[in-house]
Order: sequence, then C-alpha cells, then structure tokens
Amino acid sequence: MKTAEDLPKDESVQVITVDTRITNLARLPELQPYLRYMIFSPLCDITSGFLRDKKIIDLNEIGWSADGITAGLNAFMRAISEGRVELHSVYSEADCADDPLKKDVNLIRISPVRPDKAKPFVMLCAGGGYQNVCTMVEALPSARHMVDAGYTVFLMTYRVSVPAAAIAALDDLAAAVRW
Repeated sequence: MKTAEDLPKDESVQVITVDTRITNLARLPELQPYLRYMIFSPLCDITSGFLRDKKIIDLNEIGWSADGITAGLNAFMRAISEGRVELHSVYSEADCADDPLKKDVNLIRISPVRPDKAKPFVMLCAGGGYQNVCTMVEALPSARHMVDAGYTVFLMTYRVSVPAAAIAALDDLAAAVRW
C-alpha cells in the first residue's frame, strides 16, 4: 500500500480505494494519530469487531457510502501529507484526571490549501447513536467539500457509551466551542 508521500496532487488518482480493507487503513503510518477517531468507541477500535475484515465497499451493505468514505479518506490523506491536519485535545490534563473519558474528546483540524479569513470555521460532529462517533463515514466525506471551498473544518470526537451520553456529548461540544 502506498503512503501519503506517494499521493499525487491529481484528485482522480486514489491511494485508498473501495477495495481497501479496514485493516489496511491501520497500516498507513500517516493515519496512526487519527485512526482511533475514524470510528470512535471507547469499547473497541476500527480494526476490531465486525469491521476488521471488511473492505470499504462492504460498508454499502449497512447504508454507508463507500465512494464517499473513499473520497473523504483520500482528501484527508492529502491534507495530512501537506501538513494541513492537526489533532487538538479539548480538555486540560486536570479535566481528564477528574474524568479519564475526557481524554478522547478532541478536534481534528483540517485547514484549506488557501485559507479564506472571511469564512468561518465548520465543526462536524458525526453521529453513531451515542455508541460510536463515525467520523470516517459521516464527517470526512462532507469535510472534503468544505475544505475545498476554503473553510477550516474541525472533526469532533465526543464521549459515547457513557451514562447520560447525550448530555456528555453536549458538554463536550460546549467545551470544544470554548476551546
């Protein structure tokens, strides 16, 4: 499998295809800092459970767009290779000491090639029924269009699979906006 350095600037050429297996995504060194948050759950990671042996095309069976996921991942890989992606913790170390589940609450910032100061940022909070945060499936496909239009996009990971998950997620969103 190719790395981000091999990524051509031509968007028609893809490194990740619909035939890429989820386990192969985990082998891309560029994705390592972000992989846990592509489909986040405190109970498992993207390479465990039912997704482990699936190809991206297989995700169509459960209503997810393989083409959208592939396009979003390739745009994300390009942004990583160009130094336009940053991972930020939303909570302080003290906050995380009080509630260790807050350590995974973060923002992945994707900056456009040519930032437009007149455009505000966009924060995408992918869903997952408060059991997961499906960033790879829901946020990355949309983020690529917004970044291409000149917006800075933040992909948010919030607490899930916790008591009162909806309230925790709203608290995390408020903390992210304050950040």
